[in-house]
Amino acid sequence: MYESHFGITGLPFQLNPDPSFYFDSRGHRSALAYLKFGVHQGEGFIVVTGEIGAGKTTLVRTLLGELDAEKIVAAQIVSTQLEAGDLLRAIVTAFGIPSKSLTKADLISTIEGFLTALTAKGRRALLIVDEAQNLNREAIEELRMLSNFMLGNRSLLQSFLVGQPELRSLLLSKPMEQFRQRVIASCHLGPLDTTETRAYIEHRLHKVGWKYDPGFAPNAFDEIYRWTGGVPRRVNILCNRIMLAAFLNGDHVIDAQVVERVARELRTEVGDPSGPVELPLALPPRIVPQQSPAATQAARDEALAALRFAEPTASQPMPLDQLPAPAEAGTAGPLLCVIASRSDTVKLAPLVRHLAARKDLPGVRLVHTGHLDEALFAELDLPVADVSLEVTAGSNTQRTAEVMLRFEPVIDATQPSAVLLVGGSDAALACSLVASKKDVPVVNLEAGLRSFERGEPAEINRRMTDQLAGLLCTTVRSAQYTLVREGIADKRVQFVGNLLADAVKQVATQAIKPQDTLRRLGSDAACMADRNGYGVVTLQHDSNISDRSIFAQVLGALQVASTELPLLWLMHERTRSRFEDMGLLSMILDARIKLLPAVGYREMIGMIAGATCVMTDCGEVQEEATVLGVPCMTLLPYTDRLITVDEGSNTVVGRSRSLLNRAIGETLKYGGKKGRPPELWDGETSRRIGDHLVEWLREQATARRSGGAVQAA
Repeated sequence: MYESHFGITGLPFQLNPDPSFYFDSRGHRSALAYLKFGVHQGEGFIVVTGEIGAGKTTLVRTLLGELDAEKIVAAQIVSTQLEAGDLLRAIVTAFGIPSKSLTKADLISTIEGFLTALTAKGRRALLIVDEAQNLNREAIEELRMLSNFMLGNRSLLQSFLVGQPELRSLLLSKPMEQFRQRVIASCHLGPLDTTETRAYIEHRLHKVGWKYDPGFAPNAFDEIYRWTGGVPRRVNILCNRIMLAAFLNGDHVIDAQVVERVARELRTEVGDPSGPVELPLALPPRIVPQQSPAATQAARDEALAALRFAEPTASQPMPLDQLPAPAEAGTAGPLLCVIASRSDTVKLAPLVRHLAARKDLPGVRLVHTGHLDEALFAELDLPVADVSLEVTAGSNTQRTAEVMLRFEPVIDATQPSAVLLVGGSDAALACSLVASKKDVPVVNLEAGLRSFERGEPAEINRRMTDQLAGLLCTTVRSAQYTLVREGIADKRVQFVGNLLADAVKQVATQAIKPQDTLRRLGSDAACMADRNGYGVVTLQHDSNISDRSIFAQVLGALQVASTELPLLWLMHERTRSRFEDMGLLSMILDARIKLLPAVGYREMIGMIAGATCVMTDCGEVQEEATVLGVPCMTLLPYTDRLITVDEGSNTVVGRSRSLLNRAIGETLKYGGKKGRPPELWDGETSRRIGDHLVEWLREQATARRSGGAVQAA
């Protein structure tokens, strides 16, 4: 309708996937490279996930357009709750295989015969399953069985699974371990950032001969991003409507006001954007619905009641004369930064230094919930914590209750402006509960991380802390969508980047060489001269393992790895004791594995930076390896740092010897998976958090004065 008016040759923002409009964003470029690598391998499964409208289908069609049809026969099916038997029939139909039989055995035989004949002619079969998140486990198992078809040493069938994020959750579940071993490449398509959103819009306009009519004001692109969150399909919907509105009104310039008016009209016509209609996710703050203060308080009371069944261990609350002094009358209370672990100390160090240097923010006070490691504080140039709660003994529930008991007088004495913490630990949840009960705003500096293993303690803590926080800072953009799906208002979420990346970048310039660390420990440094270099091993989740066979699996995998290159295992004394109690320590001593005690952070970063690869079960180490560009193998069947797999240097191998051995072999032969630092892992996260806190605290103060809700629920 508007093409001739603006002098363009076609509709630039059609919803139908069209490879000719393919936009080579950073995420799509990376994903396409993974897919090409997978096709080159010619076997196994490739998994592509992304939000609705992220461009998955366009990506796959772009790839198919580049394949040699004389060598590869591709077929595509769309999964709509297909059962295993229905899936087989769909595959037969998609490849155009004649078959009148409906029995499962005959279908499998027919497919195998077709694939064998195809391979004998020097051609390969590629199956693409779209909307694969709808497959049940039996259907996925059927696909895995089809991947067993071989002719000599050649695989007869390669498959792509394309789906929404739920597919990733399904494949990361424990029953899918066998299937995961067949996945040779995976990628996740996230939304575009602000700059890419503008480039995407202009790219599509240029494809239809745009001569800058209509013109887009710079603020128009920002407004489009604000309403669409950078999701390509949402951008297409909104931009198509904007072009139509401009034509009908005779406008030739589109600015932020035009975008906002059209976006609101569109939203009014189709209803709430949080529903199934693909419309703006990032809504203007003033129209986000809020719960009443009474409802918010009831939710907090319910969360707190869940912990009241546990009796705290006998202890004395922190004496008030040891607490930092409250703010003077008429001034803002301090920012209380809660440090619950060694990793928290590392992450918060750059932020605390940055906040303390700012004049436009309240003062900073540090609260340590466990045993205070003064040496680490000194190494990271942190002042000693103002308060150390010293809660170390007892069960998870007892420690949580004890932290609550000791943290409450700290809140009462200091009257803070906000409590800043890193969600995931029992202590962080405890402090969030106390602060919420006292009507003190909570800032979660690492919100939205999910492993989707609901039984994991850290997963439970993260979900509850995210619900209680008034401001949720995310390390990756996709976390925003996770939080919104869980019912958290978009205005409470801010994508800021990764604090750990700040710390790694700062410490890396002062890292200690591994040779110097070994000499300090009185250990032989001969392993540094091995032709394959050395690997670093860390385990931090051993306390959650009670099954000796699982420990034996991990050790067996590491034994095999040590035949390829020597390993430096940074082992906590607790872990060593557990190995001794289980009679497994000899497995380590018989291999090329050097046991080392815990080292300082500058020493650890030096070891990782110089390593050929890293083997770990720790999310922070996965992130550190990604920042440093060192191949990392995760010794768990899941991770809550999915970005390190999608874009970074991490590969999930679980406890499989074969997968770990293959990953190490590829690293030694080809250099391994280096990845790249994800978006905003640039060393500037502390500054972005500080800038946002200034505005957010101002909003909190205004809300308090007006008697409104401080935290939008």
